[in-house]
Amino acid sequence: MSNNSVYALHATLRGCVLIGLLLAPVRAQPTTQPLPGLTDEQTARLLRYRAVIENTTDSPGTRQAQAEELLFTGWPAATDVLIELLETSNDPSTRVVVCRAVARVQITHPELVDGRLVDPLVRLLGDTTPSVSSAASAALSAFRGGYVVRPLGEVARDPARPLGQRLAAIDALAPNVDQRPVIAQLIELLKVEEAEVRERAFAALAPASRVNHGRSVEAWVAWWQEKSALDETAWLQDRVELFAQRTRGLQMRLDTFRRESESRYGTLTRRLGDVLRLNYRLTAQESQKNELLVAWLRDPLLEFRRTAVELVREQIYDQKRPSEVVRAALRERYADAAPDFRCDVLELVGALNDPADLEPILARLAVETDLSVRETILGVLGKLRNPGAIPVLIGEISNSSSPSNCVAKAAQSLATLARENGDPAQLHAAVGPLRTRLAAADAADLRLRGALLGAMAGIGSADCAADFVAHLNEQHPELLLPAIRGTVAVQDREQMERLRGLLLHADPQVRREAIEAVGTLAEDESPLEALANHLNVATESNETVRSAAWTAFRRVLKREPAEIRLKWVGRLKDLPNRQIEYLTALVEDFAQASPKPAQLNEAREMLARLLREQERYAESVRHLQGLYAVLCAGGDPHAGEIGVLLLDSMLRNGQRSERIEQLLSDLARCGDDVKAGVVRTITDYLRESVQANDAPELATLADRLRRACHGLYGQPFDDHLDSVLHELTPPPTTKPADQT
Repeated sequence: MSNNSVYALHATLRGCVLIGLLLAPVRAQPTTQPLPGLTDEQTARLLRYRAVIENTTDSPGTRQAQAEELLFTGWPAATDVLIELLETSNDPSTRVVVCRAVARVQITHPELVDGRLVDPLVRLLGDTTPSVSSAASAALSAFRGGYVVRPLGEVARDPARPLGQRLAAIDALAPNVDQRPVIAQLIELLKVEEAEVRERAFAALAPASRVNHGRSVEAWVAWWQEKSALDETAWLQDRVELFAQRTRGLQMRLDTFRRESESRYGTLTRRLGDVLRLNYRLTAQESQKNELLVAWLRDPLLEFRRTAVELVREQIYDQKRPSEVVRAALRERYADAAPDFRCDVLELVGALNDPADLEPILARLAVETDLSVRETILGVLGKLRNPGAIPVLIGEISNSSSPSNCVAKAAQSLATLARENGDPAQLHAAVGPLRTRLAAADAADLRLRGALLGAMAGIGSADCAADFVAHLNEQHPELLLPAIRGTVAVQDREQMERLRGLLLHADPQVRREAIEAVGTLAEDESPLEALANHLNVATESNETVRSAAWTAFRRVLKREPAEIRLKWVGRLKDLPNRQIEYLTALVEDFAQASPKPAQLNEAREMLARLLREQERYAESVRHLQGLYAVLCAGGDPHAGEIGVLLLDSMLRNGQRSERIEQLLSDLARCGDDVKAGVVRTITDYLRESVQANDAPELATLADRLRRACHGLYGQPFDDHLDSVLHELTPPPTTKPADQT
């Protein structure tokens, strides 16, 4: 087709459109005369409603709303207009919106619907436009009076009427099978000749009975004879039981559908998340990764936004702070449409612990209306480590209308900021509101009371001492734990007896907290026995509590004189590992003290002997060497005995250095008892080693000992060493003589 032909065609079409507009009939203007019984204003209003209802360019919802407004007026003239539209309108959509308006208002405000609308609706049943027939059927089903049931039954039974109209009448009856007049009409319809009518009646009756009688006319008739004989109360009770059964069945189906839907939705979202994560990880450049995160955080699909938050969370867990562009995109999501997602974003920002995030979060708190999000924000404020949040938190606690969950979160954040050394003046200003809110709190609200006490304990004001004391008598851990911490914070040593009583509390956290408090506040050794009882697994089954008791036990003793500290070593005899640990720390403390306490050598010897008892010879050597050197330098006669122990530990530890030769030489200058101890030590060790069958290495050691001890410990000992060495040395091999 040429360009000229195209232009000619376009010109022709424009001409046709213009001629159509010129020849179109002019729409009659609505009358300006007032309708009977209406004022001029009411008439104008009614005509406006009608104009919108008939305007097919408006949305169906708008047109239906205007039809409902007509019904709400309650004017007979309004009903006349609707009847006229149902009977005379050539536009199917107009009749549909009127039918739907009648159905809606009949359900919500039946007193406003005129019964004159029933007949026009009945006449629309079976309309050639299916949507009109369906809408009329739905509207008629909303009428629950007998004056509608009878005409519908007559239409359904009338063989002279079109089949479509009869079936539509049954459809209008079907939703009301809880009414006996409706069931009576449907039972009669089972007796007609037309199979299609009977089938539709069977289907309508099925929900009326607990037992589905299928296509058996006799069974349905017998059932109805039984039910129709019931009085009204019995009938209603029967219907209630039926509906309860149906409700349970529907609930089960709904639950199944919900579970399946959630499972499928979860599978789809996981797969989507996996694809997004793979895309993110395959992106090489950091700038491009940030672009993806920003784009996903701004995506209208929630799952994209959730995946972006998860990826940012992974960054934070990997000690990698998100870029500034990503953080800006996160701040945009403070106003996200999904409250739970807002909470996720705020928690994520809080995990960064950045004081600079305070102002944007406070701005969100000022406009946030969702309680779960407000609670999250108040909890995040403590994580930001910015004392600028303290006045806001105090304001939340002071607000008597603030929900308890929000106040509890505000108190927890206040406690966090107090531990982070917040502004003392600001923190002190919180004491009054905290005490007031605590006094007004519901006794059963343990979470709120515990949070308020926790904030007071964090501040540690002496003004709160009485509150801490009062709550030490509680049994709930939620209250006892902050009360104990507060008692420690205000250094209230008058409560030591109560704290010691809490060492027997059933809750391990309370026992641990009480033990730590006793360890901090104790001024003498009086609580040591109670603490020692919690060191033994037979008495205290909780490992965390035993560890706390051990720390407190040592802390209390560290403040005591050296003689008392050494005395308590014996109390640990049933716990040898703890005994060694305690003595090791004690020896180190004594060794570093100036001047060194007289008990240092005694502690060293006790430690060395305990280590030897556990065959920890290598560790014992270090302590014995130090003790031996000190004793020798001071000319202490006990040095020889310690030297013998040192020799035994060195041998059993496998030390083969020249230190053994030097030690043997030194000990030979001691008295006969010491030399006898040396002989006995070496003899016992060699005998045990021979039995262990370690001949080659033992022979080397025996030779060294024989040479080191030669002439120092008597001829019998020298002979013994020669005998041992001979026993350990294999005889030389000789070649057999040549045979001739």
